[in-house]
Amino acid sequence: MSTQSQIVQPSQEESVATNPKESSAQPGLMSLLKPHRPSQKQFALMALLVLVATGLELFIPLFSKYMIDTISTTGVDYTLVATLVIIVLAAAIAEGLLAWYGSYLGEKTNFRLRFSVFRHLLHSRQTDLNQEHSAELSARVVNDSMAVKSILAEDLIGFVTGLVSIVSVVAIMFYLDWRLTLVLVSCILIGVLLITPLAVSMRGIGMAMQEAEAQLIANVTEWLRSSTTIKVHNASDEVLENGKTLLDNAYFHAMRQARVMALIGPISNLILMVSMIAILASSAVWLAEGSLTLGTVTAFMIYLFGLAFPIMAIGMFLSNLHRASGAATRLNELLQLRIEQLETGEPLQSIDELEVSNLHYKVDEKSILKDINWTFKPNKLTVLSGESGSGKSSLIQQLVGLYSDTFESILINGKPLSSVSLSSLRHHVAWLEQSPSLFLGSVRDNLTLGLETEKCETTDKLKLNEETGSDGNSVASISGTFTDSVKVDDETLKQALIRVGLGKWLEKNDFNLDMQINENTQQFSGGEKQRFALARAIIRKPQVLILDEPTSALDKQTEAELMGYIRELTNEMRVIMVTHNKSLIQVEDDVIELEEGSIKAPL
Repeated sequence: MSTQSQIVQPSQEESVATNPKESSAQPGLMSLLKPHRPSQKQFALMALLVLVATGLELFIPLFSKYMIDTISTTGVDYTLVATLVIIVLAAAIAEGLLAWYGSYLGEKTNFRLRFSVFRHLLHSRQTDLNQEHSAELSARVVNDSMAVKSILAEDLIGFVTGLVSIVSVVAIMFYLDWRLTLVLVSCILIGVLLITPLAVSMRGIGMAMQEAEAQLIANVTEWLRSSTTIKVHNASDEVLENGKTLLDNAYFHAMRQARVMALIGPISNLILMVSMIAILASSAVWLAEGSLTLGTVTAFMIYLFGLAFPIMAIGMFLSNLHRASGAATRLNELLQLRIEQLETGEPLQSIDELEVSNLHYKVDEKSILKDINWTFKPNKLTVLSGESGSGKSSLIQQLVGLYSDTFESILINGKPLSSVSLSSLRHHVAWLEQSPSLFLGSVRDNLTLGLETEKCETTDKLKLNEETGSDGNSVASISGTFTDSVKVDDETLKQALIRVGLGKWLEKNDFNLDMQINENTQQFSGGEKQRFALARAIIRKPQVLILDEPTSALDKQTEAELMGYIRELTNEMRVIMVTHNKSLIQVEDDVIELEEGSIKAPL
């Protein structure tokens, strides 16, 4: 199997998502997490750990009260001291297990959420993706999900245990002494009134900060990708100034969040200190009266210090909850993108006929293609010619099912594309873009994109021979013949590279298919990159090969050699080639000349 991850087909329920522009009400955080939340058994286990950990922590002050009152009357009982130590250790272990399990559930839920969003984006319709920036989409998948994850993996356990602790502590305190309990509850209510408005304000702040960071990531990605262009145009200072504006915006919202977070902690500490002073003052009076024991005061103080973490945890949860809600809104927007129906329609066994009938294509009410009618003939090179902007690339994109609005005008074996399974169509079609994409990974990974692979067991290197062609030019060949076997092994990959004229490149790199490359690699010239992508296309054994300006980065000799190979391929498959270079066209070619989105006339 190729190292690329296998993508799970979205469910039917996911397939009916609507365009975000058409959706007025976005679901919230809970609806976003609902399909990915832990099972009832996992929730039950977490609840059990919460009860055990909280119960042990709550029992410690009661046991301490009993031990202190016993010491004041009968002296030190070392059995009681040892028991208290054991209880404290057990509480620490239970708390550690709870923290680990809570993090596990949170991280697992976040993994499922991220995969769901990533899967949805990969299957989204191209028309919707064209309206988004890829770097901003990446920021949403990674950064916005981090905000959601912090709630699940870090804050939720603190909130649940804090809530249980506060309710239980107040009940126990009320049992011990209702007067001190009223003093404590009064202080807590004042704190809640102070913290709640701050927590609520975090929703808007969080959304603004995440939006600012997404814009920053999108622009920085573009600038770094185009660093050479920026340098040669002396635009570094201009870009730097624009970057500073985006950084200032992100900094502004980050500081808004920092100010709110800086207030929540001190307010929680203030509540604790005021509560402690009030309890100590009240205790002094009631101890003097003899209506309160020292053990009860000790238990109250332990409980009071124990409340510090729950109060802060609840405050942090409420604050981060509103921030996560803002992130959930942004993630839900992505899940509203319409997705392709890859398996709707009949599986396509072969492409015997390929035709375009009454094709009209618009973008934002602007006509790109108008009344296109054409039958693509087998065993002949079909050339799409025309000036830049005439609609050549737009036409070939319709043939691979990227735009559902034109499915009825694309006829496969006499049937509209809407009745054909898209995944089976793309199994029989290979496409070479004008600017081919290379991915972070090995040579093998890039060549076998989307294919099953099998590593070749032989360690023998292919022998590269230099022969002289009839035209006097040096032609690369290999010992043996090229096989059309469906199995894609290392030998097949090397043969494909040699067939497209990359034999010397392969030899220079020691026939190493594990060599790492990426989109901005300097290991390829422009022409080598095009030929590498052509090798990736022919490895798929397509029935239709679509080429978008495949010779634009080649010198004349290499261009002629590659065109000779492309014409050979017409004996094996339909080949459709876009070019603006009319010198490449021969008399026997089937030519479509486009002008402003319409067929001008066959040459």
